[in-house]
Amino acid sequence: MAKELLYVNLPYGSETMGFYLPVENLEELLQPQVISPLGNLPDLLGRSLDQPIGTARLEEVVSPTDEVAIICDDITRPTPARVILPQVVERLLAGGIGRSQIRIVIALGTHRPMTEEELEAKIGPEMRSEFEVIQSSVAEEKAYVPLGLSSRGITIEALRAVADADVKVGIGDIVPHSDAGWGGGAKIVLPGVCSARTVAENHVLAAEFGGNLLGAITTPLRDDMESTVERIGLDFIINTVLLPSGGCYAVLAGHYREAHRAGISLAEKIYGVPYDHAADIVVSSAHPYGIDFWQGSKGLWAGDRLARPGGSLILVAPCLEGLGPHGNHYASYIGAHSGELLQALREGSVEDKTAAAGAVQIHLMKGHLDISMVTHGLSPSTVEAMGFRYYDSLQDAIEERLAFHGREARVSVMTHGGYLCPIQGSEKEA
Repeated sequence: MAKELLYVNLPYGSETMGFYLPVENLEELLQPQVISPLGNLPDLLGRSLDQPIGTARLEEVVSPTDEVAIICDDITRPTPARVILPQVVERLLAGGIGRSQIRIVIALGTHRPMTEEELEAKIGPEMRSEFEVIQSSVAEEKAYVPLGLSSRGITIEALRAVADADVKVGIGDIVPHSDAGWGGGAKIVLPGVCSARTVAENHVLAAEFGGNLLGAITTPLRDDMESTVERIGLDFIINTVLLPSGGCYAVLAGHYREAHRAGISLAEKIYGVPYDHAADIVVSSAHPYGIDFWQGSKGLWAGDRLARPGGSLILVAPCLEGLGPHGNHYASYIGAHSGELLQALREGSVEDKTAAAGAVQIHLMKGHLDISMVTHGLSPSTVEAMGFRYYDSLQDAIEERLAFHGREARVSVMTHGGYLCPIQGSEKEA
């Protein structure tokens, strides 16, 4: 008797990719929690700016003589900055700030610069034409100024355009993050507008502590980010909690720590998805972070939480921009021997510390999981050089892994593995 088949469809960049699976093999299908927005975005934003958490209103934070830097995340994040910026500017003007005193800084971290088309899409053509817009670039070392050490001893170097501003306003989004626990808050400053050296040292800190900290409220990396912000300054944040449909669930404004923590409790309702049992095989779509492998690798962390030790993890990510900002360094480091890489990182003998630190984290997963990748943006040789199995067909990947684990193998699937945080029943109860 033929087995009943279930067709599972996953987002894959701007398209979809699916596979057939015997119904009896499906353990769980994890998706963002379906939840209704608390209002429309302009109203949510207005209310949050009227009642900020932990600070005065933005128009009361500034003085008429202040120079203001509005720090905004880049095109790799879905934060609706083009809707947020006009209200932020309106509040600054109400506080006596002139338009010439405002600059918009795109927090690239180590990401590539945005194109002109991407800038207009992100912040809107009016903001693009009316205000000075600066894209941080770690390639321009002279654009950063030293500001001492963080609480954990990392060197703090911040973009001069931000460091020199009297008031810093950050715009970002809150989603689970493997090292910082959650995005948003102080993360707009570090790594957003810090130098390559600062970003690298911060990532090395994460590698030293190791482990999958996805969804943790505080982490060593988050602590260091907030310590760094104390030196650089971040006077006000606006953080969104977005729905997978593209809408906005909530907006938090105010202090970079207090408003951020309030936002996490709301973000958990969407991204903190419960599951009962670890699976033999996990399929994780990196969506919405599949633009390159540096972003797409986010899908590994949620998968790591969901798979049993000795299980298989299949990452699905288009990676149409290839490996990303760290290029072949990232791939070769992931494929290197983990102990040797960590030692080289500690000795400072690796060329790209940020990429090496990220690779050390992935080595931890490779130690207990068999990782495969379904992609059309990376070559088979590149994927295999990282120590992963390569497939251009998700169906082939599933069938081969089922053959390996046995036809009774349990399979769990995540539609948005790039920002889900699986939480086992016992964890949820705790």
